[in-house]
Amino acid sequence: MTSEVIVVGSGAGGATVARELSRKIKGKILLLESGNRVNTKQAYTQYENYLSPPVEGPVHEDMPFWPGQGLEIARLTCVGGTTLVTAGTCVRKLEDELKKLGIDLSHEFESLEHELKVNNTPDWILGRGTKKILEACESLGYDVTPMPKFIDFSKCKSKLCGNCTLGCPENAKWNALEFLTEAEEHGLILQQNTRVDRVLIKNKRVVGVRANGRDIFSRAVVLAAGAIGTPLILRASGCEGEIGKNLFVNTYVTVGGIMNGVEFNKEVAMGLLINEQSDRKLMLAPHYARRIVKILTQRGLKVNEEDVIGIMVKIGDENQGEVKNDGTIVKYLTENDFINLSDGVQAASDILEEAGVNPSSIVCTNPRGAHPGGTARIGGFVRAPELETEIEGLYIADASLLPESTGGPPILTIMALAKRIARNMLDQQEV
Repeated sequence: MTSEVIVVGSGAGGATVARELSRKIKGKILLLESGNRVNTKQAYTQYENYLSPPVEGPVHEDMPFWPGQGLEIARLTCVGGTTLVTAGTCVRKLEDELKKLGIDLSHEFESLEHELKVNNTPDWILGRGTKKILEACESLGYDVTPMPKFIDFSKCKSKLCGNCTLGCPENAKWNALEFLTEAEEHGLILQQNTRVDRVLIKNKRVVGVRANGRDIFSRAVVLAAGAIGTPLILRASGCEGEIGKNLFVNTYVTVGGIMNGVEFNKEVAMGLLINEQSDRKLMLAPHYARRIVKILTQRGLKVNEEDVIGIMVKIGDENQGEVKNDGTIVKYLTENDFINLSDGVQAASDILEEAGVNPSSIVCTNPRGAHPGGTARIGGFVRAPELETEIEGLYIADASLLPESTGGPPILTIMALAKRIARNMLDQQEV
């Protein structure tokens, strides 16, 4: 079997490349996805989480985490990838850092913001809990702004739903399935349940991939299997160097407590951005986590889901993790990560207490990783500003590319890079 281009992965990057290329070279794009198609409402059932083994270190007396603790890293495997379970947050990340590498994505960012109809979370949809957090932030002097979203809020049947991160039941939130549907109308062939094992390389040029035990040939290959899947494919293909290293995951925790009857669990996730006044990559936003209910219950407190309110604390962690050849992930908090996360936890606790949460009920989840990236970053295996790898005809269009952690959702940046890659491929007549 032969195609002009093979795209591996159907998340934000893969879907964007496939859509862009299919508009110009109709019927010649093959997209291979290791997961299957699922109903958007059931997307949350497709998580394939990883757990980094713990590294020995002293337990910190005051916090539920410490430098050296292994992290749980979330990853969704299905057609459309993690775009199905995002909170719909759409912010530019690493724009200035990429400019320094000769990659100006201003046009791509503007184009995507227009296409996705990015808009600020409106006041009318903010629930009681988010408004309580807003009032507390204003009282404490925090600068708070509405969170930009790719959500059509007019489609929300109720002000209180809370299912953004489970798979939007009203299809009010953009996800990669929209781009894939358009690409399929232009002749894209999408094969689900197809796991790519390696890229086929001859004389430093890509000639195809091996998937499910058979060879598929093509003139170009775009890897968009994520910052965990992509380096594993590259390593299996004989590519070396820093591939698989420099892993970041935008480590986050949720700080929460009891506010009886607040029904925060039904609100739009992360409707506000609480701006921390420093140069650190530290992001705070209203966020509901069922794990808070579990923690409080384990402590002997009688609490229901509608009685819990919380704030997410997310940091841009250091690029010190690694995806090893056997798929093992080594990722833990550095001392600097711990300090930044601890400062954020303290700020979130102060805000919740000001909002009326009983201080004795405030708890914190263990740290998790939300957005793995950096494992085949620009400036290493991927050349800047061309965005082509050391292998002719081989491209990467996922968070592996990102040169450093974003400290927040990288989806818009991934998509902007994917648009640029597709344009470069067409301009250079790679396809």
